[in-house]
Amino acid sequence: MKKSIMVAAALIVAGFAGNAFAQNSATANGTANATIIAPISISSPENNGGALDFGNIVSTSNGGTVSESGGNDNYTGDAGSNPGANNTGTIQDAVFDVTGADNAYFAYSSSSVTGLPAGFSVSLTGADNLSAQLSNTGTYTITVGGTLTVPANAGAQNVSGTWTETAQYN
Repeated sequence: MKKSIMVAAALIVAGFAGNAFAQNSATANGTANATIIAPISISSPENNGGALDFGNIVSTSNGGTVSESGGNDNYTGDAGSNPGANNTGTIQDAVFDVTGADNAYFAYSSSSVTGLPAGFSVSLTGADNLSAQLSNTGTYTITVGGTLTVPANAGAQNVSGTWTETAQYN
């Protein structure tokens, strides 16, 4: 009996000793980090104003198209530059400057041109859902050309429409 009591006492002591050295919890430290980068922005340089200019155009009984790319107009159909005129008006692509974080990747796109008179349309080229990388100084230049459809017998008028150029980080 004495032996049974001693064995029981030893087991009880061993049980307490085991619990005394067991680890019930642990901790570790974490850190929260962030790098704040420059916001992306898009604007037109003062000398261009985001203007896609097709110049002075003559519309005849058949109409036609004028495509602007790199400062050169190409005419199809009976739409053409003002024959014999010394000044064909301003001919230029629209230019947009994107700025943001150095070497960051971004996407850019153009909306549809709206607000044109009836019968006219503009199809933009050069900025349709494209991806690019900002330079190591955080800059990129977008050049947008397009094709203007001129209806037949459009008559003398100023034609103007607008669109939105969008840039966002990938």
